[in-house]
Amino acid sequence: MEQINIKNYYKEYVDTRDALVKAYSIEKPEPFRLVMVKCKDFCQFCVHPKGDVYHHEISDEHKFGFLSCNPCLSNGELAVVDWFETKAYGNANYLRNKEIKVQRSSGTIESDWQLNKSNPFVELINGFDCVNVIKTDKTIKKWANVEELIELNK
Repeated sequence: MEQINIKNYYKEYVDTRDALVKAYSIEKPEPFRLVMVKCKDFCQFCVHPKGDVYHHEISDEHKFGFLSCNPCLSNGELAVVDWFETKAYGNANYLRNKEIKVQRSSGTIESDWQLNKSNPFVELINGFDCVNVIKTDKTIKKWANVEELIELNK
């Protein structure tokens, strides 16, 4: 039986993942999990990166974002801004930075909520696109159905 060298396995995994990230994202990179990343000579924004690799995080909690080399540092920062302006929260993105109405599980509609900046993703929950919302006083968080949010906040 062949023995697996775990160090080589992880290196091959990272090399393969990085090659896929590079192959599909030079034009307009997509964020990905910032775990098991190379610390030198990798960049999502150029073809021939050299030197240290910099993280541009969308979510620190989820370790999600972009990687760049030093010459592409501003491209990484702009990619984070662009992602928040265009893709975060999916169809509910236009509610970003606004106080919004949310229906509680009791049926009560409250108007002192906002999209949760620390969790800017769309999750599929029970077959529905949902985003994480938080009360403006930061006391309660919950997942809200995107279609319901759009209907409540026309």
